[in-house]
Order: sequence, then C-alpha cells, then structure tokens
Amino acid sequence: MSDIYSELPNLIDRSVKALFRECPTAVTRLAGINVEAVNIRVEDPNLNLPELRADHVFIIQTEEEQPRAIYLEYQLEPDVNLLPSWCAKWGGLTRQLGMPVVLLALYLQRGDRATFPDHYTVEVGALEMKLTFPVIRLWEHAARIRSGELPELAPLLLLCEERPTEETVREEVALIHASLLPVETQAELLGIALLVASRQFARERLLPIFAEDLDMIKDLGIVGDWLVEREARGEARGEARGKVEGTRETLLLLGRKRFGEPAADLLAALEAISSAEELQQKAERLLEVESWEELMASTSDSRSMTEL
Repeated sequence: MSDIYSELPNLIDRSVKALFRECPTAVTRLAGINVEAVNIRVEDPNLNLPELRADHVFIIQTEEEQPRAIYLEYQLEPDVNLLPSWCAKWGGLTRQLGMPVVLLALYLQRGDRATFPDHYTVEVGALEMKLTFPVIRLWEHAARIRSGELPELAPLLLLCEERPTEETVREEVALIHASLLPVETQAELLGIALLVASRQFARERLLPIFAEDLDMIKDLGIVGDWLVEREARGEARGEARGKVEGTRETLLLLGRKRFGEPAADLLAALEAISSAEELQQKAERLLEVESWEELMASTSDSRSMTEL
C-alpha cells in the first residue's frame, strides 16, 4: 500500500475537482441530462457566505430554456454531518444565482457503507422539514465507463472496484487512449488516473504503466507537484535508510573488534533497530561496556528510564 494512502481525501478531492472542471458534461450525462458542452458554463463556486464553498456549480443555458444550475457535491464516503452545510449552500446559491438550482450528490466509493443519504430531514415536535436531492453512486455506472460511454470518468474506475488491481489501472489508460477526446483532455485524464491510482499502488508500480505518457503529463500542475513530492520523499527515505545502515555497520565493526561476534539473538536485535539515533547512542557507549550483552542491556535500561 502506498504511503500516500493517508492523504487520500485531499488527493481524491483535487483529482475529482480537476476532472469535472475539465469535463463538466460527464456529470450531466452521468445524471441522464443530455446537454452540449457549449451550453454549460463552469461557474465560480464560491458563495458570499463565510467558509461556504460548493464543490462545483454548472450553469446550463440553451436557446430554448431559461438558465438553470446543477450544484454538485461529491464524497468518497458518505458523511451525514455535512448535510446541513449542503442545504445552506444550496439555499445560498439559489438566492445568489437567481435561477433554479438542483443539488446533486455523487458518491465515489461504496466501501463498507450500506446507506447513501438522498435527503436531509429535521423534526421539531410534530413539525417536519425535508430536503431531498438526487444521488449518483459511481460504482453503479462502472459498465457505462467500461463501454466507452463515459471515457472522461475512466480515471475513477478504480474507485468502483472493491479490490482494484494494476490491471484496472491499465484498463483506465486504455479507455482514455481509445477515446475521441482532445489530446489535451486525454493528458489531463491520464494525470488524474495516475494520482487516483497512487492511493492504492506505490509509485514504482505505477510509473511503468504510465511510462509512454509520462512526458505528456509530467508538466501538468496537478501531476508535476505529485511527481516532485514523491521523488523528494523517496530520496529522503533513501537517505534515512542509508544513515541507519551506515551507523549499524560502524557499530558492528567496532563492536566485533572489542567483543567478537555477537550472539545470534543480539545480532537480530541490532538488525531490527531502525533508528540511526539509537544506533549512534549504542556506538557511543562501546567504550563504557565490556560485552555485547551489557551494551544492549544498558541502552535498553536507559531507554526505559527515559520513557518513565
């Protein structure tokens, strides 16, 4: 599992925002609304209310109909605690835009959840207020994505799988390549596919899959930042491992000259230490002890006292 898994919510948020900003018709087609791209304007989703911002706002306007809007919220996993803010943003956008606004919720991953809210209800005694809204469960549309009907959503195919594999990532890349989308859009989608896949797979396993496209996508802001960050982290981890191994080798070299070969259990204990600082402390105590056993016992006791 990649260490970027801990950054999953932010990573998916950035990726999905970029995807729908690039391909707004994917949302309308997913929801069963056929509208041409020229008739959709991606609106500024900021509200004139403190700390309230919609995920996406799409204004649909044709010659035949008055303007109307879709306010999109998406979640990796459902969080009912956010429903009040959705209601507030829906009301604020309806007033701010001066046109009909529909709140559409898109749930990206099924996970182990059984319910996905499609309404918000408040009860005060016998009084009840209920706001309902349409929802889309992405995994229910995996077949549409695989058929090529929704190639823009290929980067999210991985989220539809309960146990995704690298083959799913290759399938996403193939779907994007086979699409008739502009080259610039394909590059954006490939970059998003790489980012989304990095939640599940290590960088070293993904780069070969995207090797042929790397030159095309590495300059994209959303991907370039990730590549630089991953490379920097990899170098930092490599340097840290090198420091640990170097300190361990020095400790063993000096210790063997003083005490001879350590017993198997002591050698295993030394090999298990992953902290360069702890190994350095042991090396500094080599001249103060008379055996491997005393070295290990003294540093262990010292650490226990520090923890107390």
